[in-house]
Amino acid sequence: MEPSSNNKPKFIAIAGIVALVVIAAVIALSKGGSKQTAAADPVDSSTSQQSASSTATSDNANSTSTAYKDGTYTETGTYTSPGGTESLKVTVTLAGGVVTDTSAVGSKRSDDSTFYAGQFIDNYKSLVVGKKISDIKLSKVSGSSLTPIGFNAALTKIKTDAQS
Repeated sequence: MEPSSNNKPKFIAIAGIVALVVIAAVIALSKGGSKQTAAADPVDSSTSQQSASSTATSDNANSTSTAYKDGTYTETGTYTSPGGTESLKVTVTLAGGVVTDTSAVGSKRSDDSTFYAGQFIDNYKSLVVGKKISDIKLSKVSGSSLTPIGFNAALTKIKTDAQS
């Protein structure tokens, strides 16, 4: 059914918007691959609590063929912030390839880095404990988008240590 001539501009505009939404969805899905959002909470700026979210990337070949030794491992990962190089010391306890406990300590180079590292440290555990170490890769956590880079770097070293 063809739209009437006075509704054609509206029809074309709506069709264009629908096409853009579909294209954006296809692009988002193609970039997302096998990524899953582990957790997300709404941001409540009135209490200065921010959402904790993560991306857990699963590599089935790694998670089924790599054995990790039980134990407690500590490594330091670094990342670059606007204030310079920062570090995050991460301790992870493994049992059967699953993280059973974890802790982290930031480098505290500036007030900003201390704040964001603190936001990360206060909120990342629920995204890590109980998860297979091979499936963990954090992204933005509680407003901190750089501290997870240090965490992931330390975790990569811990994975290597736990395989030795």
